[in-house]
Amino acid sequence: MQRIVKIVSLTLLLIVALEAFTQNGTTTNFLPGSFQQKSYNPAYNTPYKNVIGIPGVSNIQARANNNVISLNNAVYNMDDTVAYLDLHKIVSNMSNNNVIGVEAKLEVLGFGMQIKDRHYFTLNIDVQAEANVILQKRSAGFVLNGPGAYLDQTEDALSGNKIDVNSYISAALGYSVIVNKYLTLGFRPKVLFGLYNLYMKKSDVGLTIDDGTDPEVTPYTYYIQPNVEIYGSLGKQPEEGLVEIIRNFKFVMPSNPFGNLGAGLDVGATYRFSNKFMVGLSINDLGFIRWAADTRKLSSIHSKPYVFKGVEDLKNLVFNDSLNLANTFLTLKDSLLDYLSLQNEACDSYTRTLTPSFNLSGFLDVTPVDQIGCMWRYRGGDYKISTLTVAYTRQVSETFSVTVNNSIINSRFINLGAGILATVAGSLQFFLVVDKVNSINVLNMRTAGVQAGLTVALNKTRIGKKGFIETKKELPKDDAPSPYPEYMWSR
Repeated sequence: MQRIVKIVSLTLLLIVALEAFTQNGTTTNFLPGSFQQKSYNPAYNTPYKNVIGIPGVSNIQARANNNVISLNNAVYNMDDTVAYLDLHKIVSNMSNNNVIGVEAKLEVLGFGMQIKDRHYFTLNIDVQAEANVILQKRSAGFVLNGPGAYLDQTEDALSGNKIDVNSYISAALGYSVIVNKYLTLGFRPKVLFGLYNLYMKKSDVGLTIDDGTDPEVTPYTYYIQPNVEIYGSLGKQPEEGLVEIIRNFKFVMPSNPFGNLGAGLDVGATYRFSNKFMVGLSINDLGFIRWAADTRKLSSIHSKPYVFKGVEDLKNLVFNDSLNLANTFLTLKDSLLDYLSLQNEACDSYTRTLTPSFNLSGFLDVTPVDQIGCMWRYRGGDYKISTLTVAYTRQVSETFSVTVNNSIINSRFINLGAGILATVAGSLQFFLVVDKVNSINVLNMRTAGVQAGLTVALNKTRIGKKGFIETKKELPKDDAPSPYPEYMWSR
């Protein structure tokens, strides 16, 4: 039984240690009436004149994405006495280019206000953090299964793997305007304050294998030639280099809170073909951060011999009853840092661009309270993640709605999502979203995301025939509401 616990724990450790998120959650996009829906498109109209986010709890989200490993494809023969890592199964379930990771976001302040019917202003201050790893299938196969299938292509067997850690504060001032009854435009410029950054600019690792003919060299010695450059800004620690900071996980606040400045922009538009059908288009996260405070650089350009043993040592640790998983992970990390012999170097400021996303959405109200929605989202850069989501939303009452959806993310066809939006005590609005659930079986789960928040929403509005946002008290006689509650299209 102890072995099973160790296998499960080690698998979860690998998932948490390597994962990145990639901002693929889309469920909130299908909750009309929620203030957070505007995060996908600044042109969306919030059907309240005034919205005030409760500081610290108005929008909390955390997501993890992992298309590499689950308990079922990492372990076989799992019973009370025996459990084995299935290395072949782990590799075979990988894509050629695997993007894996975690993301967290906390809205410190959120505020929205309508001015003179057509105009809507928002203010959002968020703290965001994400860690992304790009893992090549050939590299994982080489490390886990050995060189058997890679002898003819070992020169790039360990290249192409990258890591990117990014954390910053975003202060965004949004503005949307109803141009006419069909078209709404939205803009959201941002000022960015960088907290932490770590990224791998170069990750070329050459490899040659001794043929065993030289009696002075251990047969089949592997010679690894790393050409690696890592840049980082991880807080002021002048007495230590970047290697020591990574080794000891000693991240501190930047010495200059305004030393890592950047700018960003979200732009969007919606077009209403009728009261029942609307499309939206947006591009988010256009921008950059100039990292100038506490910057460091690591590089490793050399060749040294290494006798490769695959994961035999790791497997021995797994089946050792005295295994300490935390110490094992730290030992592996330290061994990698020692082997690469990364050298600390002086580093000037450097610029990192944000990873933009392209969003195309459509909404059809099939009845006054039933809506079908669709969204295609593409995130570029090194990640190249395409997400197609189809959703159904039901307005159960004027104060409660629910949505369910499924997303196709790259080649993964099952990524379920669901969310609720409830208004209580007249103006307190609560939403809860769970998405990217790829299986209801915990042993098959690779991804999951959760998002929740509380806001105060005041003065319900709707969109009149002329395209203006109007409060219900101000509706003209010839534009009175229908007998049915058309809450959905009051975006």
